[in-house]
Amino acid sequence: MRARIWLAIEAALLCGCVGLRAWQDSLPTCVLREADATLDLAGGCVDGVCLGDPFSSAVQAWGAPGCTTTPDTISCNFMNGVFVDVVRHGARDTPADDDAASCLIVAVPYQGVTPDGLGPGESIACFIDALGQPDAHGYDWGNTATWMSPNVGVRDAPAPTAGDGLADTVAMPATCP
Repeated sequence: MRARIWLAIEAALLCGCVGLRAWQDSLPTCVLREADATLDLAGGCVDGVCLGDPFSSAVQAWGAPGCTTTPDTISCNFMNGVFVDVVRHGARDTPADDDAASCLIVAVPYQGVTPDGLGPGESIACFIDALGQPDAHGYDWGNTATWMSPNVGVRDAPAPTAGDGLADTVAMPATCP
């Protein structure tokens, strides 16, 4: 009996469906903002700055950032809801102009949206309506939904909004922290 219960739990975990339906049913109704196409999920771009672009492009677009480091990454906050990560080389604490953007994250208060009206602050239900069922759903510092095509991760953080079902961050690629 115990083995059958474990197999059922294991199957549910493997399919990614544990809690997914209940979570989706709890999401706020989708009401999209007017599209402005400043966010391009398929192209991995924010305000014309794309994954792989030199860091200097981000500075030209948004000004000087504040940056923090981990052993592998330099993460820069442009104070407008846009974060750009680059791979850290050696002991540097700031990106070089030619370092490639390896991660782009937009968060509230960023106001840009996709041609479909998707962006931070929108119900995650809008992302599901536009992109289909997520390829993965989980809980990692908030409810997360990820799609492999386009390679996007959406997170509803537990604080300060306490899991309100709205996209607090939109990350490209989906593997961004």
